[in-house]
Amino acid sequence: MTRRGCFMKKLLTNLSIFLFLYSSFFIGGCQKKGVEISDVKREQKVVATFVLGKVAKKLNNGEWDIVKVGDTIGSKEVVKLSEKSRLVLQTETGSVITLTDEAEVSINSILNPSSGDENTEVKLSEGKAVVNPRDIKGLSNSSFSVRTPAMVAGVRGTVFSIEYKEGKSKVMVKEGKVAVKPAIKVEESKQEKLPEIEVTEGQKTVINKDDVKELEKKLEEGKVEVNEITSISKVDNIVDETEKKMLEDDAKQIVKFDNIKFDENSGSVVKEDLYFVTVIAVGSDIYINGEMKAKDYLSASYPKGKILIEIKQDQNIVMSKEVELNSDITVDYTPVEKMKEEINKTIENKELSPLYKLNLGDSNVYIASDNVIGLTESKVIFTDNKKTIKEVFYDSKVKPFITNKAVFTYEGGNVAVYSSEGNMINKIKLGTIIFPTDFVFSNGIAYLYDSTGKVIGVNTKGQKVFEEKVRGSISGIGVSNNYVVIATVSNVYIVENGKIISEFGVDSSSKIINKVSVIGDTKKMVIVPQDNNIISLRDLSGNILKKISAVPGDIETINNDVFAVTYSNKVVFYNLDGSKIKEIKVQPKMYFIVNGYVYTWSEKKIFRYGIDSEKTREMPEDVLSVSLYNNKMVVYTRGGNIYHIDF
Repeated sequence: MTRRGCFMKKLLTNLSIFLFLYSSFFIGGCQKKGVEISDVKREQKVVATFVLGKVAKKLNNGEWDIVKVGDTIGSKEVVKLSEKSRLVLQTETGSVITLTDEAEVSINSILNPSSGDENTEVKLSEGKAVVNPRDIKGLSNSSFSVRTPAMVAGVRGTVFSIEYKEGKSKVMVKEGKVAVKPAIKVEESKQEKLPEIEVTEGQKTVINKDDVKELEKKLEEGKVEVNEITSISKVDNIVDETEKKMLEDDAKQIVKFDNIKFDENSGSVVKEDLYFVTVIAVGSDIYINGEMKAKDYLSASYPKGKILIEIKQDQNIVMSKEVELNSDITVDYTPVEKMKEEINKTIENKELSPLYKLNLGDSNVYIASDNVIGLTESKVIFTDNKKTIKEVFYDSKVKPFITNKAVFTYEGGNVAVYSSEGNMINKIKLGTIIFPTDFVFSNGIAYLYDSTGKVIGVNTKGQKVFEEKVRGSISGIGVSNNYVVIATVSNVYIVENGKIISEFGVDSSSKIINKVSVIGDTKKMVIVPQDNNIISLRDLSGNILKKISAVPGDIETINNDVFAVTYSNKVVFYNLDGSKIKEIKVQPKMYFIVNGYVYTWSEKKIFRYGIDSEKTREMPEDVLSVSLYNNKMVVYTRGGNIYHIDF
């Protein structure tokens, strides 16, 4: 090699080393200063660090499972505690949340690992939480709040307790300060304008949910603006000795582990000189090293070494075991399945206490914005959960549609939109409807068609956001995956973003609903019931991909690969290749389909059918109607009782 070649090779090598060192220094330096190199946000891990008594979490499949130390709690998982139970949770960033008093909670937390910013909301539906969040001062893009049905508490490195019981929410502050505001449902852009009060060390405040609902009503009626709302709570000093002691005891329950970390890649818990011990002993007392620790169930962390585990019944030792801790252990005096049965029984028994008792006659019952609403053959009955406050009569050719935010009816050629209290929000002119039909609801919009070929979509604010006119008498519409499909007796029209993108002829006089399915991420298919006992699967241009021999019925999308054909007395699941999966018997007018499940009921039983699952719930009295609100079943019985249960 020439001297020039050697020189160039050496120069390139040195230059490569320099660039590597420079880039390493630059990236490392940026990370230390909090400059985001890869701003990839993810769900923050939340781990159980202590469990006492019966504590369960709801899995994605709807089943309840035991919570033990080391379990992570996902953002979609609801956690419930039974009586005399306690659960301590710790986040990756070091915040600690202790739950008691039959608490029900879910946690949604998004973390930016590169900057350390987090947005965490603890939703406390019931019970009590004692909270010691990390100090997020200096992290301008971070927030940590606890929300109950009555209040929102925003925190900045403090220790406080917050509880929600019987419609009232109370905050007591041990250290630092908490910003509290009413949990009024307003647009996100107006949230910052809601009034808040500051509760500091040794102070408390209470907000009543009824007062919050009254403010919401005034906002809806335009009687007050967000920036005109004055605080509905006052701050008091904690002078009651019982409350002072309670706050002291609450603070002692906060135990933070510095030797529990999370593996960044797998998200699993990494422990240093610490082991997880779980003892299951239903109906018994659990002793650790001679000290009574729990009844029924204990899951806790212990340092390396020997511990003595004893199970006692009526002070008699029924099991004694000395254990050398060098790994995680479970002492299973009671079979795990028995413990799961106990937890499920506890949850079900608690749920089987009526939420309300209302005499709404032979009605279907719904809940919208926490208000009970009855629906008869001719009218909508609005209540304040104690008595009827308003009745609205509707055209019986169109069954009203009730959502969490609004009630849609068809009255005299108009789509009328009401609040959950029965206040008129708006009326939108449609036209005459001759044959019975239903609203189709998707992504916050209710769609309805008249007899002249006109379709409109109205949102929960009473605004018309969709309108289309086609030739011919409409036999049915469907909305799915941002497509609106309109079927007449001879044509099918596919509308996307307000424009008809496809039109094709079809021999059909059957009503079709929810007929757009998605296969994978790209291929879309239209499912069309036709005459001559045929259901055709077509591409968006109308080309027939598959024919299924079946009596035409209404179509419901179950998931991206499965649809259902519904009749008065049965529901049939099909794959998109045309093969039948299962047939479900239902009671006429006593079933509905939501989130991929068929719900039907008869006498004292409620049934839920999925593609590959079946589940039954027993009720203490005959069931008149079942609906869904906030992923819970609303059950109305012949005795006038209204239950709110998990299935």
